[in-house]
Formats: sequence, C-alpha cells, structure tokens
Amino acid sequence: MFVLSSLNLDTPHRTYNISMTQTIVGDNVTNVDFTAIFDTGTSFTYLNDPAYSIIGESVASQTEESRSQPSSDLPFEYCYDISPNQNIFEAPSLNLTMKGGDQFSVTNPFVVVPLENGGSVFCLSIAKSDNVNIIGQNFMTGYRVVFGREKNILGWKASNCYNAIDSNTLPISPQASPVVLRVCLWDPKQHQRMVHLTRVQVNQETLHPHYHIQIS
Repeated sequence: MFVLSSLNLDTPHRTYNISMTQTIVGDNVTNVDFTAIFDTGTSFTYLNDPAYSIIGESVASQTEESRSQPSSDLPFEYCYDISPNQNIFEAPSLNLTMKGGDQFSVTNPFVVVPLENGGSVFCLSIAKSDNVNIIGQNFMTGYRVVFGREKNILGWKASNCYNAIDSNTLPISPQASPVVLRVCLWDPKQHQRMVHLTRVQVNQETLHPHYHIQIS
C-alpha cells in the first residue's frame, strides 16, 4: 500500500512540492518546518539551512569515522575517511516526517567516493542549496514513487527496484531484515556522473537506528 502525502498547491510553479515537519537522524529528533520538491531528474538531494545543517551535524555527531578534509572535487561537505582495509562502516539512519505525520525513510543516503590515493571516503549525499530544497533520486532509492497531479498527492511504497515492480517489496523500517541495495560510487573525474557498481549490505537494527553498511 502506498503512503500518501498532499502536494502544496500555493507554489508559483507546478512542481511536486511537499511539506516536512521533522528530521530523525539516528537518535536525534528535530522539529523543523521546510518544503522540498521531489524531482526524479535530479541525481542528488539539495537542502538549504536550517534542514541541511541539522541533518549534517546530526550525522557527524553519530559517526565514528574521522571527518575528511573538504575537497573542491566533491559537492558534499559531510564526508568520512574509510581506512584501506575497512569494508564496513556504521552511519545513522535518516527519516523525514511529512506534514500529517507519515515518515519517509531514506534507505541509504550515503555515497562511497574512491580517491586517487587508493583510499575512499563515504559522504552524506546532500549538497547545500542556496535557494530551493530538492529531494533527488538518491533519496528515492528503494521506493516506487507515484506523482499524482490530478489528486495533488505524492505516494510511495517500499519496492525492490532491481527486480519485478510488484513481485518483491522491501520493508523499510527499523525491524526490517537485512536488505541488499546498491550504493552509488562517485567518480570525481566525471564530476556529477553516477555509476551504480558496488553492492552494500544494509542492516537496520531494532535497538540502534543506524545503518551497518558493508562494501563488497
């Protein structure tokens, strides 16, 4: 069954604009009102303050890996070093509460970035916006999303996007058993080209709202 959220009708352009009232990052729950456009034509998610900093700092406070130095090659600010022999990292889960109370659980808001020195970093794949908020393709991974202009609604339900549309659905909740997703690899030389090459195992534990991500 699809979860439904109403579109904002008083926007100047005919976009799929949704109101959100809360961010939940791991153990941190923050009430913050903002609107965002759901856009399948945008690869990444772009948020402005205060939502951008709230989510980013909440991730930073709950991530054990060392924060990496900012790089002009990447559009992401919140990146963390992965040691050469490390193939598992833990990161806090991310949920957005829509106006009306329904939660949109982001299945994997991180991107793994290979570096020229042979190392890697993983980044919260949200870029800072100076104006409009956009929920991009990376936040819609693991869902079937329906854009209902006639009824002015946005609908979503968990789905295995790599198999038949209706034959396999993935329960996206803290009680979910491990599911296999594809993490996005970022190639700095290709700028904003995304390639889906690496598979990761994401375990959403019942007692700790974190992702355990294994790179293979």
